[in-house]
Amino acid sequence: TKEFHTVTVDNIHYKYWGTVNKFNKPDGIGRMVFADNSIHEGAFKNGEPTGFGRRCDINGSVFSGTFDQGIRSGKGTFID
Repeated sequence: TKEFHTVTVDNIHYKYWGTVNKFNKPDGIGRMVFADNSIHEGAFKNGEPTGFGRRCDINGSVFSGTFDQGIRSGKGTFID
């Protein structure tokens, strides 16, 4: 079985809590707070939001759905 450990990654671009890959990049499930204070919670792959997640922007809008390398992709729900 594969073991997962949650870690904190903190740099000038974001602060991340969750699982990482062998290169210490977000990979798996976690929560990322970007430098502009927007938040992404959900699946990550090789450092980018990829898969199902929720993005909360600082203007109050929320998108829940699928992402591909940090870009909204496919179906989801957007609340403005």
